[in-house]
Amino acid sequence: MAIRTRITINAKRFGEQRLKEVLWQNHHLPLPQQLQRLNVLIDEYMQQTTQRDDMLLIGLHFIERSLS
Repeated sequence: MAIRTRITINAKRFGEQRLKEVLWQNHHLPLPQQLQRLNVLIDEYMQQTTQRDDMLLIGLHFIERSLS
């Protein structure tokens, strides 16, 4: 089950748009801080719902290199 399909006790999905907004709002932060904020938001969103499947999110950090 993807992060965007996390379901609350009210049967509401986290949603792709909400995930995009969270990622955009935090893209300037280092990856560990982005992960921490996303985890907090997902935990708050799920309320008391039990996680039924794994979640996977891959973060990439690009380093600019000179080709000379």
